[in-house]
Amino acid sequence: HRYMSFSFDVASHQIPQPGKINKLGEDTTYVNSGCIAVFDGVGGWATEGVDVRQYALKLSKSVKEAFEAKNIVNPVEIIQYAYDKALNVTGTSTACVVVLNNDEIKAANIGDSQFIVIRIFEVILESTEQQVEFNMPFQIGTNSDIYPHTHSDTYSLKLEPKDFIVMGSDGLFDNLSTSAMVNSIKKGKGTSSKTIAKDIAMKAFSNSRKKNIVTPFEKFAKENNIKWSGGKPDDITVIVAKVVAPHTTGGAGGKKKGNNNNQHIDAERH
Repeated sequence: HRYMSFSFDVASHQIPQPGKINKLGEDTTYVNSGCIAVFDGVGGWATEGVDVRQYALKLSKSVKEAFEAKNIVNPVEIIQYAYDKALNVTGTSTACVVVLNNDEIKAANIGDSQFIVIRIFEVILESTEQQVEFNMPFQIGTNSDIYPHTHSDTYSLKLEPKDFIVMGSDGLFDNLSTSAMVNSIKKGKGTSSKTIAKDIAMKAFSNSRKKNIVTPFEKFAKENNIKWSGGKPDDITVIVAKVVAPHTTGGAGGKKKGNNNNQHIDAERH
């Protein structure tokens, strides 16, 4: 494909954790045919009367500005731009940004949101979560000494048409295995990214409310000598991006911009 400019056929689905103070939850997203991002406002701030969602929302709105108005394409620079814009908002958040540039993605991550790249139903790249200690992710914002330039993990990968990227807050990755995400993509073959995103989110939400299943979070707890069984109730945010080559059917994925822009969902960790 010598220098083809791919695009994302992209959609998101969010299920806020019932009972959160902000009914929209504490995760926010930015969804565009060339850039996707998830921010998970850290729930510990709620005890100080802070609306946890507001800091994450300021970040996602600022990513839109960085990418669409300022034409910033380096994901670390995008997070830095958002961080600088949000200095006057109280709160902290994780940050995960993937940018599509021609036939390659570049990504940056701080904290425990994650993304995977799936090619022919196999996970070929999985980002690593960053934890200070069990259930306390790296986070940027008020009183945090973690900064985009110094602490972002970065990734880059050449893509193929029909690759899929699944990105989500820890509410997704704590409750659903990556193999189950791959199964949703298999099952959703020929449907839309929106259908697949919803299917993945519903599976994660269902698992988050069960006590009798083994979840990724339970395994993570066990590794830290913490007793836990089943799912972890949390906001669940899923973004699914199918990689579309130019001039192929479905290439209109670029139209899906817009009202998906800053949505919401996750948090907790104290």
